[in-house]
Formats: sequence, structure tokens, C-alpha cells
Amino acid sequence: MPLRDRDKPIIIIISIVMVFILVIGSIVLLELSPKPLSTATYDELIEIQAIGEHKANLILEYIETHENCTVDDLDEIKGISTTIVESLSKCYR
Repeated sequence: MPLRDRDKPIIIIISIVMVFILVIGSIVLLELSPKPLSTATYDELIEIQAIGEHKANLILEYIETHENCTVDDLDEIKGISTTIVESLSKCYR
């Protein structure tokens, strides 16, 4: 059944809205997905619960000296608990 002329603008609008929703959804997913641990900054780390200045510095030193480390590797640092590793894993990989 061919489209009627009056239906074409509605289909175009619906198509544009669907593309917009897909693009926004993709951006949101990218923002919510964990970032590489190597991108962590001091300011970001101290915002995480149970990480103060000292632990943030310990984590950053570890990152600098252990190339390609992951959040799970941080349990090797004395003073970094499983709870902190779990909190970090929500933001970093």
C-alpha cells in the first residue's frame, strides 16, 4: 500500500525522533561506562566515598608505576579495601 502524501511528514518526524533517541542513548551509555583506570585524576578519586587525599595519592602512584593496571589490581595496595575497589569499579575498569 503506497504512502499517502499526508502521511509522509509524520513518518519523517518519527524517523528523526528515533534517530535522536538512538544518538542520545548511545551518548548516555558511553558516559556511564567505566573509564580506563589510567585516566583517573586526583580530584575524581577524592570524590569517591572512603578515598581521601592519602589513598588517592597511593592509587595514583600505583597507576604510574604499574602500566595497564586495572581496578582489581589495586587490592595490592596496603590500605585499599575491597569496598574501595568495588566503589572504583563503578567508575573505572
